[in-house]
Amino acid sequence: MAAAGAAVALRGLPSAELLLPRAARVLLPGGSPPSSAAFSKKAAAGATRAVLPAAAAAAGAAFRRAHRRGAATSACPFFQLNSSCAGRPWSSWSSCRATSSQASVAQGPETVLDFWFGAQQRAEDGRLSEEGYLEERGRIWFGGATPTDELAGFEPVVRLAGEGGLQGTGWNTRQGMLAQIILLDQLTREIWRGTADAFRFDERCCELAIEILAADGLDGWETAEAQFLLMPLMHSEVLSDHEQLEAALAVDAAQRRDRGLAPRLQGVGAFAASHQAVIRNFGRYPHRNSVLGRLSTPAELLWVEEAPGWARSQVGQTATAVQQPAVLEGFCDENQQAIVRLISLDCTGTLFEWSASIGELYSRAAARALRAAGFTEAVPDGEAVMAAFGPAFASTLACWPNFGYGKVTGKEFWARVARDAFQACHDAPWAHDDARFTVAFEEIYRTFQTQEAYRLFEDVFPFMHWASRKGYVLACVSNTTDSYRDSILPAMGLSGMIHFGIYSAVEGAEKPGAAFDLLLQRGQTAFLQQQQQQQQPEGLEGGELLLRPDQVLHIGDHWRKDGEGALSHGFHAALVDRSTTTTAAVDGDPSRPGAGKTVVRVSSLLEVRARLEQTGGRWVGLTETL
Repeated sequence: MAAAGAAVALRGLPSAELLLPRAARVLLPGGSPPSSAAFSKKAAAGATRAVLPAAAAAAGAAFRRAHRRGAATSACPFFQLNSSCAGRPWSSWSSCRATSSQASVAQGPETVLDFWFGAQQRAEDGRLSEEGYLEERGRIWFGGATPTDELAGFEPVVRLAGEGGLQGTGWNTRQGMLAQIILLDQLTREIWRGTADAFRFDERCCELAIEILAADGLDGWETAEAQFLLMPLMHSEVLSDHEQLEAALAVDAAQRRDRGLAPRLQGVGAFAASHQAVIRNFGRYPHRNSVLGRLSTPAELLWVEEAPGWARSQVGQTATAVQQPAVLEGFCDENQQAIVRLISLDCTGTLFEWSASIGELYSRAAARALRAAGFTEAVPDGEAVMAAFGPAFASTLACWPNFGYGKVTGKEFWARVARDAFQACHDAPWAHDDARFTVAFEEIYRTFQTQEAYRLFEDVFPFMHWASRKGYVLACVSNTTDSYRDSILPAMGLSGMIHFGIYSAVEGAEKPGAAFDLLLQRGQTAFLQQQQQQQQPEGLEGGELLLRPDQVLHIGDHWRKDGEGALSHGFHAALVDRSTTTTAAVDGDPSRPGAGKTVVRVSSLLEVRARLEQTGGRWVGLTETL
């Protein structure tokens, strides 16, 4: 069949991992993915399902958010918990709900879809796929004819959707998820046009779109619906999202040929190609730089001057970019290639690893605490706990994104993970008792606040000392809780070696997105302070300079969060492949088609040091040689 052949041909486009919902990908405390050694094969085997009709299978479906399964569920009350839940017995959490003002809105999904597509037109079978309808409605969607008074009425539900607060009344069905995409991808750009808020919920939109595509592809959607289902991927600044859009269109076209149906979405394909070309060229959309407060490269400034209409419509008719300062002597090498000034590092998997598997550490700590308290119950072994940890973590993260930022403390977040993991083992009755569980969890939490749970990689101190002597600004950027800042990095002896840190649950900003925006902002401040103290990196002469994106090198171990995240912000990136360790491994393949040439796979931080020393601080990409 043509569809099957097309699917096989497309397997090289987006990797299987990239087809999974972002927030549902399994992480360990601190933001690093478990390796095959640390994460049990049994759990991984149960986490595989088909994604995109006729496309490759992708691991991780068992960890998908429960609330995305058809109608609303009670297993995962996504953002239905409020501050009144804090301090309640663990057994009451599942029944804790927000107030009606938080959990309900006047506009249901049908209201949103009727507003966007037209109530009468939606009622007519096949109307949303008719050429005449698409042309007529397109003048409203893309011609600035959307009624502004009605848009204003949707602002509260847009904000609630962005915070994950829409539950029940159909919001978790296929049509309900499409309605959320309309709210977060389209109405945001209408309501907040020309401001940073217009792009505020783009990450959430992509999660919804990817989840729908992973389950059903474009099958069963009217043409107009499919068009807006794909829009978040087109708006994304992450290249793999564009590749997934391309794959979805190709599979849909092949399936329609097999069924003898006329082709559709050709216009979307051409439009998507023009967007993807910009991302491949710049790693981001330069026309957004002004409203997002991002500095622009000279090449980006030239592009903005001739920006196409779709770019100008998003930020106003006069798309602009933040002008870069003049390049001063010593700022670049003789070939005008930027010299790295700021080095940021991920934490777990890059600077240190777990001293044992998460399951083993949990099991040991719980057994130790229960014995000390005089309890005699058995504790599940490390392998059993590890098998349960992944689903427990994913479920908790789905309910409380970004480690519970703005909802619960980091300790409350990890307590729920531990409770769910032990209860899932079925041979830990003490986990159902608040008093005994609290005894066990306090020891687990204490363990993870100390050096006991971690092992520092041997290349870290030599690299950090070298970078400090050379005058680089050093930072840590990690998707994690405040415990890394307050306890773990100090315990590892690293806190005094970095200028600043960005921890997602402290800032409310995660990789691969807003955390990197903060990195450049705070890196600028640290760099200017360094200049004032006259601690300039080698090869630089005086003068107050602005830090440019291409002077930032981010080092991590996760392709999407670290590699693509850095590239999309104009940074360089290195991925450390510590494949001989128990828990750290590069996730994804930076050598696949589409990878930026400034992403380099290295075996250690000392290789990063060697590259920078041999090139005078200039970062060497994949296609270049030392």
